[in-house]
Amino acid sequence: MNSICLYELKGVPHEDCLTLFIKWAFNDGDERHYPNLIRIGEEIVKKCKGVPLAVRTLGSLLFQKTDESDWIFIRESEIWRLEQDENDILPVLKLSYNHLPSHLQRCLAFLSLYQKDEIYLNDKIIRLWMANGLLEHPKQNQEWEDYLRALELSYSPLNGLPNSICTLKQLRDLDLHRCRGIRELLRSFYKFHSLQSLNLVGSGLEQLPNSVLRLIELRHLVITVDANHLKEIRAGYWTSLQYLKLHYCLELECLPEGMQYLKSLRTLVVSNCIRLVS
Repeated sequence: MNSICLYELKGVPHEDCLTLFIKWAFNDGDERHYPNLIRIGEEIVKKCKGVPLAVRTLGSLLFQKTDESDWIFIRESEIWRLEQDENDILPVLKLSYNHLPSHLQRCLAFLSLYQKDEIYLNDKIIRLWMANGLLEHPKQNQEWEDYLRALELSYSPLNGLPNSICTLKQLRDLDLHRCRGIRELLRSFYKFHSLQSLNLVGSGLEQLPNSVLRLIELRHLVITVDANHLKEIRAGYWTSLQYLKLHYCLELECLPEGMQYLKSLRTLVVSNCIRLVS
């Protein structure tokens, strides 16, 4: 039996850690306006001892905080003085936890009810948080359109979407799965500036709408269309799209032109498109 070779990973070099820290602590290019914060940040990064998770955690914690006192508080925190093993990440995570709002601390503590390495579903966790009263209620003057993030209308007998749906400015996830009555989308559909996931499988769409092509934040799209050719994807369309699934497009004969413009695309799934030849 051969022995197993162990490789001891060294910490990430200080310069790389500082670059990572700046990436998470500032918007791109803003760091040049805050040289004093960069100097404090260098000292904070040194305390992370080359552990990238610690660097990223503290960078995120200080994101868009431009008051020097916030940075000095992290640098001088008593938690650095606790006895700890080299490369121990727990003190940094504790520091990050202490800076969370109280309702988020309760949500995170709730996860301790699960065993280590146990797999759980995000949606289930959110429902349990709701059931236990751990999520903040909307502000008194806030309308539901201001905070709704996900909307599921699958199998709905809709013949079209109401114009009022475009008031959902914060919508991230829209599921229109098996809404056979929807044969076209609103021209103003592109106004879903925050939409990241869209499910149009089993819809009655006859063509890929221009308004969907213009969703610049869209990352995940599953769609069924009855056309044999899809509209051309032009430069500037779907700049964030990472996952595209064409499902049961029974008339589709070829992929749309302009696929080369999908620079962010990681996964393309073509399922049950029986006439597809190119």
